[in-house]
Amino acid sequence: MGKWIVIVVVLLGCKDDPKREIMHQLNMSNCIAGATEASCARHGGNWNGKMCCVGTSCVDGNEAACARGGGKWTGKQCCLPKAMTCDAGNEASCARADGVWSGTVCCLEGTRTCVEGNEASCARGDGDWTGAVCCLAGTVNCVAGEEAACARNGGTWSGSLCCMK
Repeated sequence: MGKWIVIVVVLLGCKDDPKREIMHQLNMSNCIAGATEASCARHGGNWNGKMCCVGTSCVDGNEAACARGGGKWTGKQCCLPKAMTCDAGNEASCARADGVWSGTVCCLEGTRTCVEGNEASCARGDGDWTGAVCCLAGTVNCVAGEEAACARNGGTWSGSLCCMK
């Protein structure tokens, strides 16, 4: 009976090895359910039998806008060409901010903190206006305040909030 258990364990180990190898190859991947194998392959993803996996983060959008922005369309979502922060906005404002429009959200390169505000204040504070929010470089703490006090103390005024590094 001991030999039978060993054989079963060995067979199970062999059966699982391809799965481990696939997950290793797709390390840091984002897998999207609901896509088709054909759509996944057409756009450079890796089909795992149930989902389409890509090496970047994926957001809602549409195929045409995704392609214009250099993303890969899974059949359900737009997978971005690099690490980006995505938030609400519109296509025209996103383009002015050098962002990638997924068809639904504006994605800006790198780590950003996106908060409510207005376009003019956002621009004065070196932020990028997506059409809906002000995105500031890096991770910042944004709180209620007043524009003049915020500026005196080295903060960035988004149009609604005082943001401090």
